[in-house]
This record gives sequence, C-alpha cells and structure tokens, in this order.
Amino acid sequence: MLIVGVSGAVGRAATQIARSRKAFVIGASTNFDNPSRADAIINPATHDLPREVRALTSGKGADLVLDAVGGPMFEPSLKSLRYGGRQIAISSTKDRRVSFDLVEFYHNGSRLLGVDTMKFKGTEIADLMKHLRAGFQEGYLQAPAISTWPLERGVEAYELVEKGGTPTRHVLIPGATEQP
Repeated sequence: MLIVGVSGAVGRAATQIARSRKAFVIGASTNFDNPSRADAIINPATHDLPREVRALTSGKGADLVLDAVGGPMFEPSLKSLRYGGRQIAISSTKDRRVSFDLVEFYHNGSRLLGVDTMKFKGTEIADLMKHLRAGFQEGYLQAPAISTWPLERGVEAYELVEKGGTPTRHVLIPGATEQP
C-alpha cells in the first residue's frame, strides 16, 4: 500500500490501520522523521515515485494508493499502481484539477475512488469508530496528541495548523485555559 502524505494526520492514521492488517506500507513524504512508522519512505520531491514504488514491490506497483495530497501528486500516485490497482483520493491541495494519461489508466485496469469524509453521517462515523475500538484498546492504534486552545486564540491556532509539520491536533474549546 502506498500512502501519499504519510506524515500528515490522515496518513499516520491510515498507516496504523494498514499495518494492523499486516500491509506493507510505503509512504510518500518530504518529511523523513517517519512519525507514521511506514515500512519505507519515498521523497517524491527528489525521487521518481512510480519507479521507487516498483522497486519496493518487485516491479509490480502498489495494490492500493491512498492519496491524501492530490494536486501534483495525483498522477505519480496513479502511475504507482499495479495492474488492476485502486487509488483512493481523499484530499487535495489548492490544485484541485488534475490531468493524467487516460489510455495508460485504462490499459492498467486501474480504479479510482473518491472519499468525502465530510459526507459521513453520524451513524456511519459511530460504526467506523466501533470497528476501530479494539485497535485503540489493544494499543496498535493510537490517537494523536491534542492541544486545546481558548476561542480567543483561535486565529493563532489556525495559523499554526496552516504551517503544518506537527502531529498534534489543535482543538478550540470555549473557556479553555491550557496553552499549547
């Protein structure tokens, strides 16, 4: 499995779930501290992603790509798939439009899926969390660190999130006094 954006919150969570299912996880990230504990990390800024993925998969390519970046990473992610592989697009950078070689796509028997977690209903989220509960109880799934912010410092919290680079989740809470 290739997880594009493996160092982000979605990538770290996806890596934990994939590894709990015994998947070999290849991460794509420009951040090499590997907080996700992927089996391998490829820096797509300095390495050819599809070539490196094929080198790590005996020339086959990834069975599944979870693309949590989109934009300029979309096509290299798609080219990293094995024949008949699936790519899940879950997010995108400000570059919402992408292009790719359609003939190459269908000759590879690839499948593309879009997931919009903002459309999940409360019952769907509850079912998902119920399914993941054992992983948290047994310790192979771990929630990220959380910093709470008073509403008055909301702009500052959003600015910190926009900078990225931290695994900490920032939560605005009315009346909170704890400082990050």
